This record gives sequence, C-alpha cells and structure tokens, in this order.
Amino acid sequence: MKVSIAKNYAPERIYGTTVLLKEFLGLNYQLEISENTSYPYTISWENKSLVFTQDFFPKTEAETYLDKKYLPQNVQSYKDILVLYGKSNIDWSESEMRCDIDLFGAAFFMLTRWEEYVIPTRDQHERFPLSASGAWKYDFLQRPIVNEYVELLWEMLEYLDISQSRKKWNYQLIPTHDVDLPRLWWSVKDKICSLGGSLFKRKNLAEFDLLSKCILQKKDPFNTFGYL
Repeated sequence: MKVSIAKNYAPERIYGTTVLLKEFLGLNYQLEISENTSYPYTISWENKSLVFTQDFFPKTEAETYLDKKYLPQNVQSYKDILVLYGKSNIDWSESEMRCDIDLFGAAFFMLTRWEEYVIPTRDQHERFPLSASGAWKYDFLQRPIVNEYVELLWEMLEYLDISQSRKKWNYQLIPTHDVDLPRLWWSVKDKICSLGGSLFKRKNLAEFDLLSKCILQKKDPFNTFGYL
C-alpha cells in the first residue's frame, strides 16, 4: 500500500498518517511525498485508490497555518460523522473512493490540540477553558471523533477490499488514585487535635474510638495504600 501526500506541511501530514494508519489500524504502507503542493491525500494499492480532500492545511507554506482563520468554520455531518474540515460527501466506484471529508486534517487538529495555540483565552490559572473549545461550541465534547474517523477510514478501505488486516486492540482497566493527603497525622499534636475534635467538637464517639485504635496500633487511617 502506498500513501501519497503533498510536500507542504509534510511533517504534520506524516504525523496524521502515522497515528491513523499505523498506530490505530496497524497497517503497513510506503510513504511518497509529491512536489505538487495541490496533490490530494491518496492511499493506493493494486488497482484501488482512496483519495481525500485536503482542506485544513493551506496550499502553500508562504503563511503560517497557526492562525484563527483556520479554525473550523462550516461544521457539517455526513450521516453520523462530524465534518470539521472539507465537505460531507463521499463518491465511490468499484476501484476508487473520493472522500471530501478531510479526516487527516481534522484528526491533526484534534490530536495536537491545535486550537489551544491559536485561541489566547485562558482562565485564572492560565489554562485553556473548555468553553473556548470547538468541542464545546459544536457540541461533541463526549464523542471520540478521531476514533470515529478511524472507523470510517477502515470501512472505506474494506469496501475497496484492502488486503491487510487491522490491528486488534486489547483493553485493560488500570485504576489510578489522586492522593492529596497521604497521612492524617504528621505529629503528636495532630493526633491530639483529631481526638479532641471528634470528642468535643463533633461529639462522635465512634470516630473517637476508631482514631484511638489507630493511634494505639500505630496506623494512620489515611494510609490505605496497601489496600489499594
């Protein structure tokens, strides 16, 4: 399988290609960079071809693409697929498909968090706020749209009878814990304050009894790492 891309913004195009075709789908391909800056993104093998419109990146590198004018402007839908760049249209025959949805440009936009660079809005902690994102503006915050693009891409490749199999993913649950206070007590004074608070302030005898036992057994009630 051969992947052909235009030479302008080649590193960015290669990144999108690597993530979608290699990392997500696990496909093998040869990369070809065309000197023609208007060359469409093309995946070909044998007598089959899959051609994508390139809408996100400018035709030349004369000006930077890191500009707010390249934010999604005309968001559409193709069936259930969100079209951030390009048009909601796919044409096909037995040997060729032409997709006007810029899947690779949109995936690059999402995966690199490109909008956080060109939108200067920040909150009081200098963080990019959710309300400034395209996902909030166009209401797809809870959708894994890059994964959806991968599935659409694979459906098109399957339609054209690609000879390769896609990567199989195995999922594993790995719980993590955000520990703000690893210990309840750091000194004898802390222990006295805890006992006094449970007995006189909260008047909670069960809590007082529990804390007393922990102190006698030299155990900190916040140290649950062995259990976790």
